[in-house]
Amino acid sequence: MVSVNIDKDPHFRRIIVNEDKCTKCQLCIPSCPSAAFSDLNIFSYEADLCFGCSNCLEYCPYDALDFENWSASNPLELNRLFLLGASAFEIHLGANLEALENFYLKLDLNSVKLESFSIGSEKMTDLELAESAIFIAKMTREQPNFEDRLIIIQCDGIPQSGARLPNNTDKDLKSIHNADLVLKALKKNNLLLPNIFVQIAGGIDDKSLAKAHALGVEIHGIAIGSWLRKKILELNAEEAKHLCKKIINQSKTNAENYRNLAVQK
Repeated sequence: MVSVNIDKDPHFRRIIVNEDKCTKCQLCIPSCPSAAFSDLNIFSYEADLCFGCSNCLEYCPYDALDFENWSASNPLELNRLFLLGASAFEIHLGANLEALENFYLKLDLNSVKLESFSIGSEKMTDLELAESAIFIAKMTREQPNFEDRLIIIQCDGIPQSGARLPNNTDKDLKSIHNADLVLKALKKNNLLLPNIFVQIAGGIDDKSLAKAHALGVEIHGIAIGSWLRKKILELNAEEAKHLCKKIINQSKTNAENYRNLAVQK
């Protein structure tokens, strides 16, 4: 899976330090879940460890921290990756649907098997979220061999690993709410097609799928990265290896089951 950025998305940013303002007070260090800030002998910052959670911003009293957004991806670069064997991509987007269309229509989809679109950051209103889902479904449906590809619309919410509501155990409710809006919009417009699936991300744990279904939101799956990373770090190397293999095998089975279900429909 190749992830690309169309708009300003939290997944594609990192902190930059203004050295003129930074006093090396080190108040940012305990706030960082990835240990990008450290005080081993001297204060330092490793930008490559930052994943843009924003925890540190509220801890800096000197306004020395800010975000650097990575530039939007080039569709030609993605096409080159398709030639090298990539067959799945994930597009993170905001409400700029024109930019999405301009990017998407330049892609060579002949070898693509899976397309994923991540929507629902806190920058988007409920109306923009529903409009984005409808737009994505219509845009992908119009492409040649649409039925041969799986389309995922991922509804993002509050990140599990971010600064927003750090003690809230129901972060996934935002993602579930967004998925409910998307599912209703797709059904209303007859766009919940057999090969279009809706999943949730952001604040997700092992109970989120059951929670969504209990609330009457019939999502197809979940993205559980941050929660799972924490669980894997609690294991020894052999246990982690065994768990990863189990997850990969189960994921392959799930993907095949969804594909068979789409064909039957």
